Amino acid sequence: MSDMDVQCRVTTPGGWLDLMSGPYQLSAEAFLDEQVQWRRQEVASPFVEGTWLVNAVRDNATTQIVIWVRGTSSAEVVAAVQALKDTFSQINYGVEFTVNGAKQFFQCYAADYSVQTSREFRASRMAKFTAEITYHPVVEADVS
Repeated sequence: MSDMDVQCRVTTPGGWLDLMSGPYQLSAEAFLDEQVQWRRQEVASPFVEGTWLVNAVRDNATTQIVIWVRGTSSAEVVAAVQALKDTFSQINYGVEFTVNGAKQFFQCYAADYSVQTSREFRASRMAKFTAEITYHPVVEADVS
């Protein structure tokens, strides 16, 4: 990841939240893998074997995003984690990924998330925030 220029930010009611600066560091395992899920409409007949696909449209997809949160104090970590909880609990929000200058914008919906703050993390003043984000199948590329 050292030779890749990666940026990630998320929309909030107050503006953008940068997930690659301040207390946040996007994990390498957080890259959105492309996936396609289909909502299918099939028909069947008692006279013909099998089923026939008559219509299919892309459905929303889900992927995981992992963010390391670090702070100079426990209170700073708690505040930064709360900002992530608020951000990923929004009904609608956007995630913008920029990798080596190529931008993609994902329209996302309320995410399931978990926060790991085991004793080792608390001693190091850090937390691991993992969100399962659901996003719309139409991804906008090269947004400004």
